Amino acid sequence: MLLWELIETRYSEPMLKQAQPVTLWRASAIMLFGALVVNGGNYLFALITARFLGPSAYGTFAAILSIVVISGIFGSAGNILAMRSVAQFAPDGWASAWHTRQAFFAVMRWIFLGTAVVVLAISPFLIHKLSLSPVHIVFIIILTLLAIALSIERGFIQGMQQYSRVTINMASEVVLKLGGVLLLALLLHTSGFIGSNKVEAILIFFGLGMSMAWFYVWKPAWKKTQAATEVVATPSYSYIWNTVVSLAALAVLMNGDVITAKASLSAEATGHMAALAKMAQVIFFSTSPIVGAVFPLISNNFDRGSKHVHLLVKALVLSITISVGILGVFVLFPNTVVKVLFGSSYIGASPLLAKMGIAMVVFTIGNLYVNYFLCLKERWYSLMLIGIAVVHIVLLKQFNSDLAHIVTVDLFSFSLLSASGVLWYIVTKRRQITQLLRFEEGMWRLLLRGAE
Repeated sequence: MLLWELIETRYSEPMLKQAQPVTLWRASAIMLFGALVVNGGNYLFALITARFLGPSAYGTFAAILSIVVISGIFGSAGNILAMRSVAQFAPDGWASAWHTRQAFFAVMRWIFLGTAVVVLAISPFLIHKLSLSPVHIVFIIILTLLAIALSIERGFIQGMQQYSRVTINMASEVVLKLGGVLLLALLLHTSGFIGSNKVEAILIFFGLGMSMAWFYVWKPAWKKTQAATEVVATPSYSYIWNTVVSLAALAVLMNGDVITAKASLSAEATGHMAALAKMAQVIFFSTSPIVGAVFPLISNNFDRGSKHVHLLVKALVLSITISVGILGVFVLFPNTVVKVLFGSSYIGASPLLAKMGIAMVVFTIGNLYVNYFLCLKERWYSLMLIGIAVVHIVLLKQFNSDLAHIVTVDLFSFSLLSASGVLWYIVTKRRQITQLLRFEEGMWRLLLRGAE
């Protein structure tokens, strides 16, 4: 759970509000394909990087990206807000979209500054507890700001219904990062050029890939703008806090394990924790396109006042079926899975693979409910997520003596997430459930009277 592209592909799509079903289905199909390509490419990047770095260095690399995911959460929320801000101008009102973008970034510059200040403020903790260097702190700041800018820029282009452009751009970023790590592996193999700075070298290519992706999603798109001032949309910033809170809680749940391992365990154990998380992501990657395809429909049905519960049920059934199938492989062949994906140097993680897989199945269910309630704009549920994230942090602080304890905390916290989704659904539907129970009670009474 390390790359923020996951957050973009999972949480941006449910917020798309397209008026015409044909456009919605077309957008869903394009973004579904994009999610598959990007998720697959990111997974391949992680596997190559893990083999290239080895467990100790990979643990450091994974911890840095986990911090970037958490500190860059405003990028994912900004992506959604950017889409909603310019959607009214799609597909031809590029001048108005441009001026809206400029006004948006005028506000977001304070978010950029605040994010950098916060990272600098916690840098002593990161250096002391996580054994990161000042150079790593610089990388965290740069990658976080790039992630925020790139995610927001894609939101504007996506809001203008340029779905193919966004998909190609995200895929190109993955290709650039893959090319970078393969080049580094070649240089190391042929000349030993990289030396001991392999993590920093990969981070450089990581940042270059993001920078080039940002430039090429921004520059070509705005060539259609005109100099004349057009209508400027005022974003609803109050709405986005619900999304920010939800995404921040999920980011903590998804990345707390690797950061805790980095702070509490050896470098090798951190690498094994990162490998466990990434292997469990096979389950998550396999089900995340379902969210991208189904939840735009739930959003539209909710806005029109139509029924949408059946779509949630279908998403749950399909996700659970796929997840349990992959989990079966983890349970039956843990050693084989570890050796094939990460290599023999990570074999120490295999005893916990099944348990981590169960945790991810449970998290997948909880994630579906989170998306569902985001579509329904259930703000109070977001506060419940914050509570779960706080419990997760407290438990990780108390139980971190080995990987088994950390994975157990993951399983417990993810179970809380899923249980909260089910309970909140019951709370929101209590009136309908009460009516149904009363109806059944009345039917039983009629049947008993008839029997008498």
